[in-house]
Amino acid sequence: MWLWNSLMPLIFHLPKITFWQTAGLMLLSRLLIGGFGGHGHSRGHHHCKSNIHEKWEKMTLEERIQFKENIHFHRPPWMDRRPQKENAKES
Repeated sequence: MWLWNSLMPLIFHLPKITFWQTAGLMLLSRLLIGGFGGHGHSRGHHHCKSNIHEKWEKMTLEERIQFKENIHFHRPPWMDRRPQKENAKES
């Protein structure tokens, strides 16, 4: 509340808020952003990670290569970590 009341009215010309309005904003932000505790991860997140790891361990070399190619195909270009091939110089 103190931080809001010292910054927001001056910067964005918003009204000052009361203690209960602050509590309501904190509750709303927690609901929208996610969760009320833990380490910021849902239980399913860790479970999913271990399933993927187990599936990877059971794959053959050919399946792993195909999996990597499919992941690369579906990834947006800006996420590509491989260096771009330089085009042949046109002189």
